[in-house]
Amino acid sequence: MLGKNNSVNPSFILIITMICGGGHLQAADAIKKKILADNPETTILQVDIFNDWMGKFFGSFFTQCWNTPLRKGHHFISLFTSYFGIPIADPIFFIPIFIQAFLAFQRYPITEVIDTQPMGTSAICLAMKLSNRLKKQKLVLNKILTEIPTRRAIHFFHPLKLMPKLLRKLIQLHIVEPFPQEQNFFKRQTGLEKDQIQLIDPPLREAFFDQMLLDSPKRKIAISFQSDVEKLSIVKIGKLENYIEEQNEKSLTLNCQNKSKIITIMLGSQPHTKVFEKYLDGFINSCKKKPHISYFIFILGNPSSPGFEDFRISLLYLDSRPKNFHPIILSIQEQKTVAHLLKYSDLTITRSGGLTSMELLKVEQKNARIHTNFLKEGKPSLKRMPPWEIGNAEVLIEKIGAKMIHPDLIEFLE
Repeated sequence: MLGKNNSVNPSFILIITMICGGGHLQAADAIKKKILADNPETTILQVDIFNDWMGKFFGSFFTQCWNTPLRKGHHFISLFTSYFGIPIADPIFFIPIFIQAFLAFQRYPITEVIDTQPMGTSAICLAMKLSNRLKKQKLVLNKILTEIPTRRAIHFFHPLKLMPKLLRKLIQLHIVEPFPQEQNFFKRQTGLEKDQIQLIDPPLREAFFDQMLLDSPKRKIAISFQSDVEKLSIVKIGKLENYIEEQNEKSLTLNCQNKSKIITIMLGSQPHTKVFEKYLDGFINSCKKKPHISYFIFILGNPSSPGFEDFRISLLYLDSRPKNFHPIILSIQEQKTVAHLLKYSDLTITRSGGLTSMELLKVEQKNARIHTNFLKEGKPSLKRMPPWEIGNAEVLIEKIGAKMIHPDLIEFLE
């Protein structure tokens, strides 16, 4: 089990992650928090493989190569990066990653290595094998699959399959349910043996495991803010004055009416704000058709993402909005708020990233919609999504009845 130390000496754990996509870092933070809760004396060194091991210049460059197309809506560039980013970057940065990993193994008294990202696996394992020989250790690389295990998780699986067998023996792959039913699935997809596959709980924030929190009143939602200015902005944009039940200097609690719709839109760490605008246009039309229903639309975004603040300000001056239209634009929120919204919203619109998909499965959200930018024959399609997101979406469709949605279509509200 991750982070469990059977020796008398305190553990020293190296966690390797990356900032791209958000889910890899979020998984690393969740694992780190759980380890420290169980074993407070554990020392943890967390490194971002891009910025810490590839250097800030190249790390920033590759981070932008991933984030910018998502933010600007350049879907073909994003798709190219999805398929070819790691195959191109792995050989280019093999030596720097190998050196940095080897130095870390030699410099620190590492007892366990956890890796929540797909880059540089061969280089890390080669450094580990050499360090094991020099220090007479038996370290293995605990690779955390931050996607639902499907054949489409190619960014994790293909590098493993291409590794030399001697290095692949150092891998322990940790996966979440649902377990693939295909016979010899992992042998075919990764080259790993059965005893190298471990089933674990999803690496999610602790709020998703708090049953008391998840059983809290459905229509009462606590939201946090960083300043009085942000609070005033949230209240004014959403016209929430009559719905605030409690408030203090850091948060307020909304009491949404029983005859209302709670809708959550959460499109990842680098959302394209034009997509938010299209969805809101659709909701405005729905509000006009059903004036007796209040629509509380929670939009969770990244405040540091270019265009997000302009999008928020533009809503302050939105003309002729219906009285029952309440857009609530939120930046960083407490994990309990995110868990509550994903469980109790009447509708969720998200991408099918790995951790978001795990969260939707965990709370058993029955009204999930998976965002896509592509229409085929007038219907939302899985095509042109990153392959692993297609795999995650297929599982969500099968397990919880999720459906695809495109911002130009609003039939889901009719």
